[in-house]
Amino acid sequence: MDRATWNPTSGCTKVSPGCDRCYAERITQRFPNSFPNGFTLTLRPDALDIPLRLEAATSHFLNSMSDLFHVDVSEEYLQLVFDVMQRTPHHTYQC
Repeated sequence: MDRATWNPTSGCTKVSPGCDRCYAERITQRFPNSFPNGFTLTLRPDALDIPLRLEAATSHFLNSMSDLFHVDVSEEYLQLVFDVMQRTPHHTYQC
């Protein structure tokens, strides 16, 4: 099975001392062209269709660059993410 990372959101809010060494925040600093909003929570609707384009069964690490269930991610947006997962039963999603 192929492996991929799928990030329909990026960024987060620091909520504890454990966030001080966040790997995802450091990645946004290393690749500012890929993350123009830095580590500010950003919805990425342009990424929603990525799993739909992959025919081969793929194991997706879901949202390695954010917290999908962040308080500022709307239920409507979450529904879009879950709709993609439901429409792609040949993939496996790991949160």
